[in-house]
Amino acid sequence: GVGYSANKKAETWKYDAQYIVQRHTAKNYDEFEGNMNNVRNVAQFCKENNLRLILVTTPTAESYYTLLDRAQLEKTNSAIENVCKEYSLSYYNYLTDERFADDDFYDGDHLSDIGAKKFTAILKEELSKEQLTEEAKND
Repeated sequence: GVGYSANKKAETWKYDAQYIVQRHTAKNYDEFEGNMNNVRNVAQFCKENNLRLILVTTPTAESYYTLLDRAQLEKTNSAIENVCKEYSLSYYNYLTDERFADDDFYDGDHLSDIGAKKFTAILKEELSKEQLTEEAKND
């Protein structure tokens, strides 16, 4: 969304994190394997078409990530780790990145316009470093 202006952030955004986390917490894992199969299908397509797939978890505010269900988070992280190994994918996890402060967020799990610019610069720099490393390996 482009409407996540830091100037329009609700005063209650930190308290709203609990509601948002509850909405994002799985009631069961019935769809988990299907979702992981979708990720594997995309990864396989990229591999077959010589495309580089990079997985990214975007930053969230501390008020959000401290409330996340730990079992669900561990299951998700384990699945990401496995699919990255299986397909030799790069993964950038910014979920708890301390370079982001409250001012960078519109709400608990969305960056504001200011935070989005900051995140874009960080990701661009890290992907550029990875590209240089890959090129050096191939020389």
